[in-house]
Amino acid sequence: MFQEVASLGAMLKDLKDVAGTDTSTNVAVIYDWEVNWAIESVHAPRIEQRHYGKTVVDHYQVFWQAGIGTDVIGCNADLSKYKLVVAPMLFMLDEATIQKLAQYVQNGGTLVTTYWSGIVNETLLAYTGGGHDKWKELFGIWTEEIDALYEGVEVDVNYGVRHYKAKELCELVNEQGCEVLAEYGSEFYAGRPALTRNLYGSGTAYYVASRNDAAFTKDFLLGLCTGLNIEPALAGDWPEGVTVQRRGEFIFILNCNAHEVEVRSSGLGMESLVGPGFEVGEIRLPAYGVSVLLRRAAVPAEVAQDSLETAGMYL
Repeated sequence: MFQEVASLGAMLKDLKDVAGTDTSTNVAVIYDWEVNWAIESVHAPRIEQRHYGKTVVDHYQVFWQAGIGTDVIGCNADLSKYKLVVAPMLFMLDEATIQKLAQYVQNGGTLVTTYWSGIVNETLLAYTGGGHDKWKELFGIWTEEIDALYEGVEVDVNYGVRHYKAKELCELVNEQGCEVLAEYGSEFYAGRPALTRNLYGSGTAYYVASRNDAAFTKDFLLGLCTGLNIEPALAGDWPEGVTVQRRGEFIFILNCNAHEVEVRSSGLGMESLVGPGFEVGEIRLPAYGVSVLLRRAAVPAEVAQDSLETAGMYL
C-alpha cells in the first residue's frame, strides 16, 4: 500500500501543470437531494424500485462511458453554460424551478426529463389538470397517469427503426403541441407517446415517458450529443469500464476494470505524460491503469522531460 501511495504522489507531482485547467463541460445531469427525499416520502406508484438515484446514475453513465465530460448539479445550479441538461424524475418542482428550466430552454438550451416529473410542488401538493401550466407549455404535453408494471413485465417501445423495452414505470401523456418521436408498441399503451420533443423559444425540451432499457438511453442521449456537436474528449474505441476525460489540453484515459484492457484511438500526435501513448494507434492499460496525454504542440520542454521519467507509472 505504501508503494502505491508513493507512486500516486510522484505522479501527481509530475502533473502539477494540470492544476487550474478547466473541464469545459457542455452537459449536466441534475441530481437533487430534495427531490430524492420527496420521492422517498411517498408510497406510490411503487413501494420498491423507485430508483431515483440509480436512474440518474444510468443517464450519467452514458456520458461517462462515451468520454463526454458531465457535471452533476442540483436544481439551484446555473444552467446557462450547458448545451444539454438531463433531469430524470423531477417529481417535486417549485414554481421558481419550473420557470428557471423554461427560461433555460427558451434561451436555446436542450432539456431532457422523464416520467414522474413535475408532479407536486415543494409542499407535495399535486399540480392539477395534468401538470403545472408552464410545465405543460414547456414540454407540449399533459400527464394523464403513471402505471407501475409487475416485476418482469416489459412493454415495447418503438423509436425510429429500432425497438426497445420499457419496465417498471410507464407514464401516459397526451400531446399538446409536441412532436412524438417514439411510441409504446404493446399492452394497452400501444400507440401512446413514449418520447416527445417540443420546440420552445430557441431551445428544445424532450420528455421520456417510460423507464427504458440501457440501449434506448444510450442511443437517445448520444444522438442528442451528435446533433448538438458535443464531442468526446478523444475519439476512440473504449471498452466497458474505461473512460476518457479532458482538462484543458490534458487527456486522461482511466481503466476502472480489475483486468487489463486494450484501447484504440486516433490520438497520434499526443505526448504521453503518464502511462503509454498511441504510437501505433492502440495502447494496453493494466488493471486500474491510467494514461495522461497532452498534445505535442502544447508540451513545454520541462514537461516533455518529466514525461520520460514518469512514463509507465499507473494508479
